[in-house]
Parts: sequence; C-alpha cells; structure tokens
Amino acid sequence: MRVIIALTRSALCAVACVAFMAGCGGSRSSIVPPETFQTNGIDSRAGHDQRSAPLDDNGRSLLYVAAGSVEVYTYPRGKQLGSLGWGGYLCSDRFGNIIVAGAEGISYVWVFPHGGSNPIATLYNPESPGGCSVEQSSENIAVASADSGAVVVFPYNPKRGWRLAHDYHDPNMRGGQYCTYDPQGDIFVDGYDTNASFMLAELPKGSSTFTTITLDQVVHRPGSMQWYGKYLAIEDAGKTGSNPAVIYRYAISGSSGHRVSVTTLKDSVANGQFLIYNRTVIGPMKHNSVYGLGFWRFPSGGAPFRTISTYTIPGGEALSLK
Repeated sequence: MRVIIALTRSALCAVACVAFMAGCGGSRSSIVPPETFQTNGIDSRAGHDQRSAPLDDNGRSLLYVAAGSVEVYTYPRGKQLGSLGWGGYLCSDRFGNIIVAGAEGISYVWVFPHGGSNPIATLYNPESPGGCSVEQSSENIAVASADSGAVVVFPYNPKRGWRLAHDYHDPNMRGGQYCTYDPQGDIFVDGYDTNASFMLAELPKGSSTFTTITLDQVVHRPGSMQWYGKYLAIEDAGKTGSNPAVIYRYAISGSSGHRVSVTTLKDSVANGQFLIYNRTVIGPMKHNSVYGLGFWRFPSGGAPFRTISTYTIPGGEALSLK
C-alpha cells in the first residue's frame, strides 16, 4: 500500500531535548541574524509566492513528509511530486506555507510556499531546533529550543515579513522538544526537566514568563503536541522505543491539565511527530520491519487503516491545504 505523509519529530517532532517546566520566570532577548536572514530579496510576506519554482501548480492539497529530505505528495491521493532537499521539523500556516525548522544543529528556518521548491524566507535560528508551530492569526512562528529551553519566536510583520528571532528561556528548562500555539496565541512547550522527567510549560501571549502545567496523567517521554479543538493533544513516546505512541488530550485550566481521552496507535513509532486532521492521525509506523507512514482513526486509534512505505523512518509531516 502507498504511504502519504511523514512526521516531524512536531503539531511528535523528536529531538532529545531537556526541558524543565517548573514555575515561572523567564527571559527574552532579541537575536541579530546574519545577512542571510531573508532570501535574495524574495517577498517574505505570508501568502506571497512570486519566485519559487513550482513542484505543483494545480492547486491541490499537499502532504510534506520529513524522511531524510522533505518529500512532497499530493493529498489525499499520495502521489509523490518531488523533494525540497531540506530535512527537519515541519509545520504549516493558513496560507499553505510550509515551515522547515531544520534538523538538530542547523541554525536556519525556511519558509516554502505551497507547491514551491524555493524558500520565500530564510530565518536565522540562534538555538538548535525542535518542533515548530505557527500562530494562525498572526503568522508568528515558534520553534522549540532543543539545547537551552524553551522556545524561539519569529514575529511576523505584514509589510516586512518575519523579523528577528526572540529567544524565550525558562530558567528551569534545559531544552524544549515540541511546541504548539493555542487559539489565543499562548505557546505550550514540552520536554524534560533536570531529572530527565517529562515537563510541560506555557508561555502566555504577550508574556516572557513561563508557567508550569501539572497534568493528572503520567507522560513517560515527551512527544509532539497539537492543539485540537478545545484540547491540547500530547504524545507519550513511552518508556522505551518499543512502545507504541499514545496520544492524550487534556483540558487546560490555569496551571493544570485534566485528561479527557486516550488514543493508542498500534504499530506506530513513538518518537516521531503526529498530525491530527479530519479525525485522522498521521504519523510514523513500523510493521513487520517495514517503515512508513500510518493513518489511524481519531480518537479510536487501534491499527492503521492505511499505510505508505517510505525510504527511511518518517520524522514529521505537515499539510498544505488548498
């Protein structure tokens, strides 16, 4: 069977990050990027694709899969169109732009237009990247900070595009692994604390101070996150690499999270990014030593109802919808 998309170890992007989300306290600093902050004078305003060679110009929805390089497929059919040649964490915005947050140790974030093979913006990231997320109302881009916690934010200006990175630190967090925006523009980051235990923190919109979120369900290892409907969905990557991914949904109130559902993904690879769309979970899969992308019913989970074979283990995925 053919597999359609890959996960970015994102909205579960997997980088071994250490993040402690205790308490309050944080700092914010502006990082001056190098001259390559923006690509060749290309218009980096959201939704403006002037000079990018098309991989697809038929207005179809596309699925981007990080499996070594970023492979591009039609969605939902799954016909492969080509490759961007960049690897890393993936997320997307409401215009269909795809954000590639680089891989561990790569200091750049690229913004690709829907179906385009050349970036419309190249942003300098002062931190080693984790998963990324886009605030849909503002186009601000957040990237989890894998080395020194917790998140880097690229504010968006409608006239000038994405601007200088703002680096937000939680003094109790050694590194962030995944992040997601909620509808109000708050950022949630997960990772490990200094004792190598799972931690979750929130950076409220307009604040530089993190709040630790206490959950009523144990999460063994941090995985990717996505705000889905009214709830925060978090993947538990399990005690060991052999455990299937489990997605918990939490109702967040203040500094607490109450579990409202559990979804177990049979044959899944638990240290990759998941994506929930139209009551379907898309994520990395392994079955009988064959790797690929799996599609599961949400929130029922169970065995995948569709798979797509990939050359390497998918690390993440993003949808560009039209």
